[in-house]
Amino acid sequence: MSSAKLPAKHSQESMEASKPPAKRSRKAKNESSTVINATLPLDAMSFVMQFLPPRSLLNFAFTCKSLRDSLTTKMVVESSLIHGGYAKKSMEELHLLMNVHSMHVPSPLRLLRISNGKSCEFCHGCKVNHVRPGIGVFGCWDCVTIRKLTKPWKRDWARYRHNREKYDAIFNHPRIGFSDYGKKLYFLAHRMKDKAGERIGNLAKWGDVDELASRNEVTNGAIEAYLTDTLHAPSVESYNEFNQAFAEMQQRAERTVAEKAATKRAKKASNKQTKMAKAETMLNDIALLVDERYRDDVMRRSPNRMFLKDEAKISKVPAFIMEAGFVHNLLRDYIITPSKMKKKTMKEMADAINGKVEMIVNKDVLSAGFLPVDSPFKQYLREVTPSSIDALIEQTRSTNFYVDDKSTRFISLVEKDQLLAALASLQNDDLSPVLLTTEPTALLSRSTEYFDSSSLKKIVEAVWRDATYEIQSSNQRCSHKPFEKNDAYYFDLLAKSQSLFRQYLQKLNRYAAWLKD
Repeated sequence: MSSAKLPAKHSQESMEASKPPAKRSRKAKNESSTVINATLPLDAMSFVMQFLPPRSLLNFAFTCKSLRDSLTTKMVVESSLIHGGYAKKSMEELHLLMNVHSMHVPSPLRLLRISNGKSCEFCHGCKVNHVRPGIGVFGCWDCVTIRKLTKPWKRDWARYRHNREKYDAIFNHPRIGFSDYGKKLYFLAHRMKDKAGERIGNLAKWGDVDELASRNEVTNGAIEAYLTDTLHAPSVESYNEFNQAFAEMQQRAERTVAEKAATKRAKKASNKQTKMAKAETMLNDIALLVDERYRDDVMRRSPNRMFLKDEAKISKVPAFIMEAGFVHNLLRDYIITPSKMKKKTMKEMADAINGKVEMIVNKDVLSAGFLPVDSPFKQYLREVTPSSIDALIEQTRSTNFYVDDKSTRFISLVEKDQLLAALASLQNDDLSPVLLTTEPTALLSRSTEYFDSSSLKKIVEAVWRDATYEIQSSNQRCSHKPFEKNDAYYFDLLAKSQSLFRQYLQKLNRYAAWLKD
């Protein structure tokens, strides 16, 4: 018997189904992935809308007319208060006006547009974050002031002084809304509607103030009647939905905001601990590659107090501060982001640290061995310069709050073979005590009878500063090249200081003798 042939369409479908997913045609994939969803009832969609943030609620509500009609004031107020931000600020400003019934009641759609607003609703150009306080419109500062959206009513006008009681009764009425800046009360200049044709802003405008004052009787009842009969103000009951929703959600919103803040702080603290652990592991791995003779000295570190603060940004502040400033400057970016450190980079950093330390040892810098025996600086520098790498790091160590760049500058000068300048940098470029141990200034300091050792120390410090300023100023006037402090510079500085010391000491001796007589 001959087998019956299947229709071509069914044959193709069976062949596509038998293929692996990766080799199926795009049409077959789309057909196989199509899922027929049952339509949700409108009640269920309305229930879902209650839990959406303002932006999602806006997108959801404008999907179709049925969803727009199901939007309520309570939904928008709850969403804005719960999710915070500028939408919450707008609801708070509106509540100040709605609570005293001084503005037109906004529809749910207008409230939703306000909570999602980004630009002025009048010029559509300037950025606006929240509704304008006191007037309840989503306007920018330029529209409010330059484009005369508002108009000031001044208390120093003559008509106010002549009818103070009437005007005070108007201004003190709760349903008369305005923005108060000193003696000026800013009212909306005219009645306005938004693009949807909805009345917006305060009930009373600038012209209504004088209209009310021109009447024979200005009492709360008369003002209320004017608002209702002439201005067709909304009834007091129409404000209840907004005010009740705000009152019900305010405590819950504050609790939700506090919970979010606590969760954020806990997450940030956890991230900090994780980053500190990663940075610690990275630094330990680098330490294993550093020469063991200097490992403990150059890899000492302490937690960064700035990193541990709540407001610290973990992407900007290192978790640890290396006590050796030059090591900290090498590893700072990797301490901030340990994931950047690869094995090859780790080896390069360790070699750089070893190379800098070996350079200091090989050039015999710390013992001042590079200076000749008869150098006037040798004896003093051997006394004050740290004798080992450990002592050098201890003298220039960084704290858990401040990174000392003195060791970085020291190593930079050693790399340039400016060894005398490198040792001077450890003393903040102040080698003035040399004046008290070298001739002829040493003899002059011993021969004075008016100044003790502490006074002489202050004098030589002042002399050294003045001599430094004179030499540097002279070099800057003569040459535009970068100024370098080589060995010749310090010998010129010493000679200049000795000359100035002789002049200063002679003048000070004469002055001290005059005071004594």
